[in-house]
Amino acid sequence: MRGKLLSYAEPLLNTTGPMKDLMKAMIAWAAGYYSQRLSENVSSGLARKRQKAAEQGEVYVHGRRALARELVARIQQLQQEGLSVRKISAAVQVPVGTVHKYLKVESPLSQTADYTTSSTG
Repeated sequence: MRGKLLSYAEPLLNTTGPMKDLMKAMIAWAAGYYSQRLSENVSSGLARKRQKAAEQGEVYVHGRRALARELVARIQQLQQEGLSVRKISAAVQVPVGTVHKYLKVESPLSQTADYTTSSTG
């Protein structure tokens, strides 16, 4: 009985009788419709967040707290002064993970770093 749905509470949902193909198609359609609506809702929510951040003069990046440009510049300045991520976090009162992500993505040092090694000998 692999791949078949048998519902005692809702017999119309059964995918074992003569209506099995119709019920499978209807269930698949409903799941696809739900997925499409969810995707639209998420996209519109992200668009609203981007617009709100732009109105406040900030850049919204999904998955992390939006920070003002001045704060990002201060974080990068503190990194150039040699402070650790934890000390920067304490100084600007932003979580360590957020500081780390902004330094990792937006730091000029991380964009131009050359990690190749040369052997002499």
